[in-house]
Amino acid sequence: MRRRLLAILLLPVLLACGADRHAADDGRRQVHGSFTVGDVTHHFVATYQDSTLLSVVEEQRSGDLSRGRTRYDVVEGRLVSVWTEEQRRAAGDDGPFETVTLELEFDATGQVRRQAKTVDGRPAELLGYEAPGLQRHFNELRERVDQAHRAAAAGM
Repeated sequence: MRRRLLAILLLPVLLACGADRHAADDGRRQVHGSFTVGDVTHHFVATYQDSTLLSVVEEQRSGDLSRGRTRYDVVEGRLVSVWTEEQRRAAGDDGPFETVTLELEFDATGQVRRQAKTVDGRPAELLGYEAPGLQRHFNELRERVDQAHRAAAAGM
């Protein structure tokens, strides 16, 4: 009876371990990298399915002025969505931090299909340069991500 109870209790754990092993073998691979532009430090983790880019998560830090985290999702080589959250000084070096979140979805041509922005949890208007700026930044980031991916593949 005790063995049977132990087997019943351990079954979910054993199944989960098997699922994790299968997930690790599905061809997904992560590539890490970092770089600095001006006074902003960028760290990224890119996830690939075999050689296809799926997503990039980037963390940025600009001293004590701002820090942020952005997730870029890619389908068939094109940027389809961006989610970003940034804490930044509201008024210069000594001001309080404000939290700005942006959510963007793009259609097949790169036009904004859906957008949402909040500042400290309150809805805010998306500025005209924000979506194109995120798209341009992703294109530049992608070059660095692809370079890191090629270097990692060459080292295997």
